[in-house]
Amino acid sequence: MSLEFDKVLVASTAHVPTDVYLDNGDTRLLRTSYEFGWFVYLDMDILAEWAPAIAPIAEFAKEQGCNWIRFDRDGPFIKGFKVWEW
Repeated sequence: MSLEFDKVLVASTAHVPTDVYLDNGDTRLLRTSYEFGWFVYLDMDILAEWAPAIAPIAEFAKEQGCNWIRFDRDGPFIKGFKVWEW
């Protein structure tokens, strides 16, 4: 049996601007919410159009080999990326 694993960047929800509502029902962006934040699939074309403010951290995650970002309220602040006050 062969197992597959994905890399996920974990980052604070403070890296998501307060005007980007990830639970808005838009089906173009693959994401799911959980009690403490969201998992967001890194489709760069859709992110650039739908949520350009998080595109820089998404591009960073892709460069690290990640397919997802987990924005978590207790996740770390990633140096060099904008944070917003919630």
